[in-house]
Amino acid sequence: MRFHAGNEILMTAVPATIIGSLAAPHIPEVVYSWAIAVIFVVLGVQMLRQSFARKVKKATQPAWFAYVLGAISGLMVGVAGLSGGGPIMAGLMLMGLDMPHAAATSSYALVALSVIGCLLHATQGTIAWQVGGLLMLGSLVGAAITPRILNRFDPRLLTAILRPILGIMLLIMAVTQVW
Repeated sequence: MRFHAGNEILMTAVPATIIGSLAAPHIPEVVYSWAIAVIFVVLGVQMLRQSFARKVKKATQPAWFAYVLGAISGLMVGVAGLSGGGPIMAGLMLMGLDMPHAAATSSYALVALSVIGCLLHATQGTIAWQVGGLLMLGSLVGAAITPRILNRFDPRLLTAILRPILGIMLLIMAVTQVW
């Protein structure tokens, strides 16, 4: 891959996080829920199509797709505090990255978005610190352990197994988003 997807994602995600945070009080929940559901369905279906295609192309999305992923994930973080990890992971895998590289690139981008989103939401007084602290602790433990586990497996096999699972998870998240 001739570009660094994490940098392209951040270039649009950071401003989108700020815009999303400022716009959040003005966006009806139902509009946001349906928009996220549509995004999850599109990415989930594409993940499943790619998983079961007879000929798997190395990269099926153009480089500018990373910018779109950044904007979507930034808006998700800014508007509702969602991590945007699902769309970033799915998008990076659709762009041809294997699971370990997509996970690492997603983590790289989400650190910046999480810090910016946390600061913006903290200034608005909307963070439940006790619950957030527990979530952060669990996330740190998972983030420390998971790369070590992923490195024990063949990236191609891991991707072949986890790509359809991620596609199904995105579809389930879409349904639960609007249910």
